[in-house]
Amino acid sequence: ILLYFDKYKNIPLLSKKSFQMIVPPCLLFLAVITLQLLVNHHHFGSPFTTPYTLHSKELVKWDSKFILDNIQFLFTCNKAWFLPALLMVFLQPDQKLKRIFILWCIPVTLFFTGYGCTFNSPIRFLLPIFPVMAFMIVTSPLWHQWKNYRNIRLLATILSCIALTSPWMPDRLKNLCGQWNFTAPVTDYLTIAGLIIASLLAISFVAEYLIYRRKQNQAEAENILPYVIYSVLFILLWIEPTAYGVFALSICAFLYICRDLILDIFSALKQQKS
Repeated sequence: ILLYFDKYKNIPLLSKKSFQMIVPPCLLFLAVITLQLLVNHHHFGSPFTTPYTLHSKELVKWDSKFILDNIQFLFTCNKAWFLPALLMVFLQPDQKLKRIFILWCIPVTLFFTGYGCTFNSPIRFLLPIFPVMAFMIVTSPLWHQWKNYRNIRLLATILSCIALTSPWMPDRLKNLCGQWNFTAPVTDYLTIAGLIIASLLAISFVAEYLIYRRKQNQAEAENILPYVIYSVLFILLWIEPTAYGVFALSICAFLYICRDLILDIFSALKQQKS
């Protein structure tokens, strides 16, 4: 629907051409999904209770009682994916890519926060979204607009957190950066060193921004501001001991895109009427 709207929003919604492009795909989708809905209704009494297996009804349905535990599970275990990708989306100037990323990744993740079998694996049910998150990180035009030495510093900020403070951090610091299943023998000083390195790099961005502001070099100050925002937010959300910071960031991104898309749709409909 999103891709259709972006390409054909100038075509009247109630026109014959619009009808021909919308109705057949919808009917084909319903023809396929109806079979699953019938199976759901036959085995579980509701078309919207989709089974993981045809037994253990308590675990196959979507239930709000799983949400809090699954938020912690999914967003903590996958923080090294969600956090850099979500922050990069906010700095992404291409509105269409923003919409595709958020609507591809966030609704799927939110659905599985209430799914009874999510605890089986932190990545199994989210496999379709990892390539999209990687795409948003490495193909952002911001990497090409910024100066190379700043790119290196920003990359070092991210990697010093991810590589040195996880997945092998000691027990007393493990809540800082999430639960990981690796067992590499590393001592406390690497975890602390990673946080110190990342903090110093973030401070260097802030200092550079303040220097340019003091020199009244507004252009350079604006160029470095994304570094300041990204690095500071990344460190703060990375060391936040729960997953709710990244979860809140994803909700904000989702609501922002929904609001933007709705306004765009109403604007297009208004133009068609006029």
